[in-house]
Amino acid sequence: DARYGGVETYIRNLCFNLCKRGVRVTVLTSKTYPEDSFVEDFGNLKVLRGRVFCYVNGFPVYAFTRFSVLREAVREIRGADIIHGHVNSPFTVEKALFYSEVFDKPFVVTYQADPLLRDSTQSSLKKLVAKAYSFSVLERILRKADKIVATTSLYPRRSVVLHRFVDKVVVIPCGVDTEKFKPSFKRS
Repeated sequence: DARYGGVETYIRNLCFNLCKRGVRVTVLTSKTYPEDSFVEDFGNLKVLRGRVFCYVNGFPVYAFTRFSVLREAVREIRGADIIHGHVNSPFTVEKALFYSEVFDKPFVVTYQADPLLRDSTQSSLKKLVAKAYSFSVLERILRKADKIVATTSLYPRRSVVLHRFVDKVVVIPCGVDTEKFKPSFKRS
């Protein structure tokens, strides 16, 4: 689906491939597009979406405002083996940590983007916010995580925050499905 970016596509492919292996997966996310349903069930994959209230720096702030969706989310979290959050999704990874603590579930974090390693064209205010977030909220999330999946070996070495938790880091690079992606190498 062309509406989705790299992280969304990565998560979608990860979920569908886990389901092919018989794993039951539930995704809690935001209802970004009006045509999206609040609840979608694909057999072993269930997607529960919360209503978006606003965007902060391009990231959705959302909540489960429909009681039936909230009830279903709680039911799914209670039955989960692990809670998995993505650092590239502020406001969502914090919820994942909260759920893991409330329901006493192991917490795994995928570190797909480092807020402090973003491009140098960011405004001073955005850099300040990224630094404050990284050394407070993000550090707490990583400290509480049982395991941290880094998508590149550069993150544990170069990240000012992640390198403190290198004993928890497992590097699993993002893969490319060569059946779907076949680049052409045309030379001029």
